Amino acid sequence: MGGWTVNPDRKLGPFEPNPRYRPLHSSTPTDPIDALARLTAAGEDHRADIIRILRDTVVQIGCDQDNEPVVVSPETGVPCVLVVTAEIHKQATVSRWWPIVGSTLGDIVPAGVDVLFNAGSAYRFRFTKSALSQSH
Repeated sequence: MGGWTVNPDRKLGPFEPNPRYRPLHSSTPTDPIDALARLTAAGEDHRADIIRILRDTVVQIGCDQDNEPVVVSPETGVPCVLVVTAEIHKQATVSRWWPIVGSTLGDIVPAGVDVLFNAGSAYRFRFTKSALSQSH
């Protein structure tokens, strides 16, 4: 699924998903954030846990040819940037995916735009920029 890097001073770095990981079953989470999203979809409220873990996780943001975040308006009509928590969630319609630490999302996402995680997943979820900015 992935792992945590260990810094030279022996402190844990951010979680980094394994780009080659593919779950054997659709019921298996792809990463720790996906696991919490599935629990939230099942009725448990893990939104605060997702934001806390996101802070120290490498995710990938969808960008265009100019390396600007791609902004889409899914069925909700709310403008969102696309972020994936694991390789398997990437969409072919995005030109580039850049790895970033989740704690930087609040600085990268344009004003008035939300973040849509794992858009192609049955367990996709969305956070406002302000919710993510509070995670610092």
